[in-house]
Amino acid sequence: SVGGALTYYAATAGAPADAIACLNLFDFGNGSDGIAISRMAPLANSPAIVRLMKAGVAILTPFHSLRIPFNWLGAFNHLMDERDAVFQAQWNADPIPPRLVSLRSLASNVSTSPAVPFEENRVPVLVLNQGLDRMVDASVTRDNYERLGGPKRYLERPFGHWSSQPEFWETIVRAADEWFKEHSEMRESAQTLDVASPEPT
Repeated sequence: SVGGALTYYAATAGAPADAIACLNLFDFGNGSDGIAISRMAPLANSPAIVRLMKAGVAILTPFHSLRIPFNWLGAFNHLMDERDAVFQAQWNADPIPPRLVSLRSLASNVSTSPAVPFEENRVPVLVLNQGLDRMVDASVTRDNYERLGGPKRYLERPFGHWSSQPEFWETIVRAADEWFKEHSEMRESAQTLDVASPEPT
């Protein structure tokens, strides 16, 4: 889910891509999205709280190397779709997922804007969203999709935040395959036109 945002950030920062696909889409510069994916999600709709938190992380810059328990802010109890109760229990018992997080990492979630604002985007973007998400409100990705400029497509499926169900992965693979084939064909057509164009006299 965070990878969807990182994909957009990378593509608009110059990583070569004819098109991208994002499973969820967050803006880590507006402050509210970083809060919306945390335990404090209900506060994300308060502009005053968002401003206060952004100011707070700026004040704490000298202490950015300090690490705090991740579960103070992050909540993974609804990481998996309700059909994946066994996997959710395994995740909860797994010692590998992050237990500590640096203040610098948390600060980046509310203060890191993409190189190109969503409204000015020109990279073709497929946005996938989980309509039954109980970890991050599906409206966060919906709202960011609406902000996107450039060619775009949106697909929302009835799953929770993450799932091991075959249908979940089939949906992602099928949608991404169609999207990338479409834009690969467009690139090839453009290259053919370039080759066929006569040299200017």
